[in-house]
Amino acid sequence: MIIAESIFSRIGNLRKVMSDHQIACLLSGTKGVESEHYKDLIIKVDDIVAKCPLTYQTDGQGDNAICQMHYFKGDSDVYIVELDVAGPPHTQAYGVIRLNGGYPELGYIDLDELIKYGFELDLYYAQQTVGEVMRKLTYE
Repeated sequence: MIIAESIFSRIGNLRKVMSDHQIACLLSGTKGVESEHYKDLIIKVDDIVAKCPLTYQTDGQGDNAICQMHYFKGDSDVYIVELDVAGPPHTQAYGVIRLNGGYPELGYIDLDELIKYGFELDLYYAQQTVGEVMRKLTYE
């Protein structure tokens, strides 16, 4: 019971960066044969959100800033560098965005809109620098 309570206490941060549907899928996985794997994913995402730099904290790092999270939908990708998830109306993030396979750009992103339009958080993303992401997306 303590483990279950521990997992559920981490859902608050997930709600800031994931759709209810994606969270429900994760929670469903905690009841199956791979429950430990799904619990580890919940803990991983919660830790990333808790430690993610806030708006302007990576200012001056340029291409060396770390992309903390990756969202995807179809041929579109969004890489989050900084979060401002204090709550409405502050649900913005800063990062790299490439829509429909186009050229990647740096800018501010509304997380609520991102989630509303069906972008999913990549649960298996390995963090990369802005420079690495820009090169990858430019030459893909």
